Amino acid sequence: MFILLALLACTAPQDCPDPECQDSEAPCDTGTGLAPQPDEDYLATYRPSVVRTIPQAGDQAVDPNLGEIRVTFGKDMQDRSWSWVQTSPSTYPETHDVWYEDARTNVLSVTLEPEHVYAIWLNYDPDFMSFVDTQGNRAVPYLLTFRTAAE
Repeated sequence: MFILLALLACTAPQDCPDPECQDSEAPCDTGTGLAPQPDEDYLATYRPSVVRTIPQAGDQAVDPNLGEIRVTFGKDMQDRSWSWVQTSPSTYPETHDVWYEDARTNVLSVTLEPEHVYAIWLNYDPDFMSFVDTQGNRAVPYLLTFRTAAE
């Protein structure tokens, strides 16, 4: 097992209270525990990804009376742009309506059957990639699978 340690000092000597960091190239500790942040949004070019689903992926006892499936992304998404993708009619729920509850959470109104396995893609390469963030980056495809409980 190898352990690599790096000592960081200051890149902004005028802001550094410690004279030992005057000639180094690392960010200065400002006392907040956080490194200085860039002025630009460096995450703007990264693809959004799913950070939460309701029901939770892999859940084996989802209430069959659950009327909505929710997906939350880690970035703000474009309104009226989504891809809930069916790969098999037997594993896709009966759907009714879809909307954004807020800038990051998309909601799909559904009717679920008891004791049934569901598999739904959120974006699917290459043709169904309409979950897109506000900078135009397509979301990373995500497979949501779950099973409903008996009634």
